[in-house]
Amino acid sequence: MTVESSLKTSPIYIEARLREAATELASLQEAVRRLQHQRQEAALRKEALQRAVEEERPRCTI
Repeated sequence: MTVESSLKTSPIYIEARLREAATELASLQEAVRRLQHQRQEAALRKEALQRAVEEERPRCTI
C-alpha cells in the first residue's frame, strides 16, 4: 500500500472529506431553497400580471 493510498483510507482523512461533502451538500440545499423561492415568487408575479391584463381588457375595448 502506498503512502498516498494509506492516507486516503485513514479515519482522519475520511472524516475531513465527509465534513467537506456535508458542507457542500448544505450549500447546494440552500441554493435549491433559494431557487424554489424565486420560482414561487415569479409564479405569483405572473399570476398578478395575468389578472391585471384580464382586468384591463374590458376597459380597452373600442
